[in-house]
Amino acid sequence: MLSLTLAGGCAEGPLWKAGHYLPWVQAQWKADEAIAETVHARKSKLRALARSAGGLSAAEKENAAENLAKMIENEKIIQLRVDAAYALGEFETEKADQILKSMLEDPEAEVRIAALNAISLRQTPTAGQELLRVLRSDTDKDVRASAIRNLGNFPGTATEDALAQVLNEPEPALQYVSMKSLEKVTNANIGLSVSQWKQFFANRLQTQSGSTNDIFAGQLNPPN
Repeated sequence: MLSLTLAGGCAEGPLWKAGHYLPWVQAQWKADEAIAETVHARKSKLRALARSAGGLSAAEKENAAENLAKMIENEKIIQLRVDAAYALGEFETEKADQILKSMLEDPEAEVRIAALNAISLRQTPTAGQELLRVLRSDTDKDVRASAIRNLGNFPGTATEDALAQVLNEPEPALQYVSMKSLEKVTNANIGLSVSQWKQFFANRLQTQSGSTNDIFAGQLNPPN
């Protein structure tokens, strides 16, 4: 009876909780554990590399960035590409900048968000421009929200105009994060009222130019 029970129904049989696994099940578990261990080890190495970046020479950083570029190009595991992006964020090299910009085109939103965060932390001369470009062009709401959030670290007219125009969009989550970033770049204590923020910019435009032109007349052209 026991042999018949093992042959049918659940592959592991009714005694699986007692440790009586079929050999093929045990073999599959060992294979899965080996893969998991490999991924964990690779993640650990990437994070260790990020932590050690400050102690590397310029040549070592450039070499590490080159190696990461090769790894990213062929890596299928999303989380490893994410960790690679954060590691690159610690390298102050032109190569690291180039790779992070290319990662903004990654098919996975999670990777693009990691690249955005890394670019923002680096505070390079073109970082703000990349954030604005992604805000205008990306189709994923989470990626755009990350760009909006990071723009709070790049004050300036272009940032304020872009964030102000997001308030015209119908997505409450994007409006919310835009207002939070506007608080940072304008130092205005307005709170989380879309209408009050719109009035803030309308008043400022009128004061600066004497014109009634409304900054909100044109949207940022959010993707469909």
